[in-house]
Amino acid sequence: MDLGYDLATAAGKIIRESPGIFSSDKAVPDAIVTASAVATSATLVTLNTRQFSRLRIPGLNVLLIDQQATDWVPASP
Repeated sequence: MDLGYDLATAAGKIIRESPGIFSSDKAVPDAIVTASAVATSATLVTLNTRQFSRLRIPGLNVLLIDQQATDWVPASP
């Protein structure tokens, strides 16, 4: 997906409406990924449970992966 005007506008809106969630130096890339997931009806899969567990956006499906879980299996090299 290209980062066009509509996606950039949606990412900006996400940042404005979620200032406590999207306020770090990674706010723009995270908001672009989030807006892309909403626009494509994709599931956003993330290890960033602290940030994305607080996010409430209509149409966004988030799958949070707990890095500390006992059944976590890292990918093989």
